[in-house]
Amino acid sequence: MSAKIYRFESKAERLKRAQALATDVELLLAEGERAVPYLLTGLREGDPDLQRVCAIALFSWHKEAALEPFYQLMADPARDADLRDQLAVSLSVIGRHHGLPEWLMERLIGDLESPDSTLRGLAATVLGWEGNTEAIVPLLPRLFDPDATVRLQAATALADIEDPRVLELLLDRLEHSADEERMGLMMSLHLFQDERAFQVVLAQLDYPNAEVRFHALAYLCTFFADRSEINEGCLRLLNDPDPRVRQLAAKDLGRRRVASAEKPLQAMLEEVDMETRRVALVALQQIRGERPVSEWD
Repeated sequence: MSAKIYRFESKAERLKRAQALATDVELLLAEGERAVPYLLTGLREGDPDLQRVCAIALFSWHKEAALEPFYQLMADPARDADLRDQLAVSLSVIGRHHGLPEWLMERLIGDLESPDSTLRGLAATVLGWEGNTEAIVPLLPRLFDPDATVRLQAATALADIEDPRVLELLLDRLEHSADEERMGLMMSLHLFQDERAFQVVLAQLDYPNAEVRFHALAYLCTFFADRSEINEGCLRLLNDPDPRVRQLAAKDLGRRRVASAEKPLQAMLEEVDMETRRVALVALQQIRGERPVSEWD
């Protein structure tokens, strides 16, 4: 009886096959489960570009096979930072739609206590999906993590879980946070669409840091565009010392066609900054009905 001969494939051949499979959907579907070993090779041993496309292919078509290698590579500090972020987000999306196995949940919750701040933040990112109430208690200590980035990632994860019990904690954290963290926390609050969140962010329009004022106004104009209380804040911010804040306030008043803004906008036409003058002119034309509210070119 003759022995069966198996052809050996070199690493280069396996990577080439992984590239073909990851970039050709028809070929990937035709190969089915046979594609998985090649995609895993590309994910583990390819260059960063190949790793990313293999991760997308595995995420799209072979989620169950992707869980363990995704976690292993995400947790590996030697791997490309962008790839680790991509894998964390992919795992979170899988969790949102399909849940994650108990072994992986246990590892992620354990990683929240890791001495590696990057891994703590990545674990928080994975755990932040709607309805994942199991992660609320383990995530809470990370709101006070020594690393500011981890604090923000934990706050975002808790907001993404969308449990109303979390809102009070995030609002309290915002009130006691540093400027950069404060801006990130504001953006995470939009998931709640809550009156308390609105009032807390509205108060940030008077915050000393111009970047915080700018982000607070951007948040309000994006997520609470129908609230008339924003008009008063915008009118006040037309005199803000920062030109970016003045311009954003003028744009919103123009979009809203707030008639009481005409006089201060007219005064802005005398400013030295050319872009501020341009924005003020467009806003005036919008208020007077001479220009569409959506037009800013």
